[in-house]
Amino acid sequence: QKTKQKHTQFSWQLSLLCRVSEASEPDDMLNLGRSILRSSAVRRAATRVGPRAVLQRRPYHFASSAFDGCLERDGIPDPVDTASLRKSAIEYLDAFDPQSWYNDPVVTLLNGEVLDGGREVKTLDAFQRENGKAIEATPEQVEAVIEHIENLKKRAPDAPKDLRAAVRAIEEEFMTNLAGLLIGNQAVDFLKQDGVTEIEESIQANVVERRLQDLLLE
Repeated sequence: QKTKQKHTQFSWQLSLLCRVSEASEPDDMLNLGRSILRSSAVRRAATRVGPRAVLQRRPYHFASSAFDGCLERDGIPDPVDTASLRKSAIEYLDAFDPQSWYNDPVVTLLNGEVLDGGREVKTLDAFQRENGKAIEATPEQVEAVIEHIENLKKRAPDAPKDLRAAVRAIEEEFMTNLAGLLIGNQAVDFLKQDGVTEIEESIQANVVERRLQDLLLE
């Protein structure tokens, strides 16, 4: 039964991809959009209970008033203080010491402990030029990380389900105090040219994403 359901799902997705590739005119795309909404918004999942099937309807928020409310511009920073972002990035780059990526190599951390002692390897930038070093975890350290993950999975049923406050605090740190470091490191490591724009867009998009998360969890 599961194999049949997966085959049906795959066939539906393949049919949808074929229809998207064939829809070249605006009217075609509009009609395709309507058919997608009709098929995905009211698709039902059937669960067998004894001799009868129980049908469940899954709500679909796209284009709903609740979804539309998440896109309200009120509360979204506009404009973002990109001058400060650019200033902090330039200050970081002016003070950047290339040797620091050798003195403080990429390394695995586990519960705050540095797992060093493994093989040292070179790190490369976007043009394959050496720019620092990393320390690979030993086989024993890899096993320790796997064991840690497995233990987390076992504790998952009792773990907190709503981590919005913690995750948003981390995001805030990256978007403010660490923004210059993030933009600067991306520029040095893989020559990213639009790091300031990326942070600007993230600050604005995070507001919408948080509203959607609240809509889902509350």
